[in-house]
Amino acid sequence: MLSPQLGGHVASQKPRVFSYNVVFEPGATQDDVLQFSGVKRLIEMAVEGFSCTAFCYGQTGSGKTHTLTGPPGLFNKNPDPYSENHGLVFRSFMYLFQLLKERSDFHFILKASFLEIYNEK
Repeated sequence: MLSPQLGGHVASQKPRVFSYNVVFEPGATQDDVLQFSGVKRLIEMAVEGFSCTAFCYGQTGSGKTHTLTGPPGLFNKNPDPYSENHGLVFRSFMYLFQLLKERSDFHFILKASFLEIYNEK
């Protein structure tokens, strides 16, 4: 019998239901992900003073790293800051800096962290 604390199902308990906010089709662009994933709203909330986290998960090989960072080698040699290939991390910072530029009446201290578990490491 699996422990309910570990997400197991016990006969006396109802199965848990999970939902998604959005699912992107294979043809979605990097900009689509920024515009419709909810990350822009998280950034706006962070500027308002909330602590925010974006958590990306999925099966190995499903495209998480590509979605977050863009294709490999994008930052080799003189990268184009306006490339349509930039991933969610770069686009998020561009949006954040745009918001901060519009709010010159505030002093901001920015802290960010990025952790990627890749191939179970």
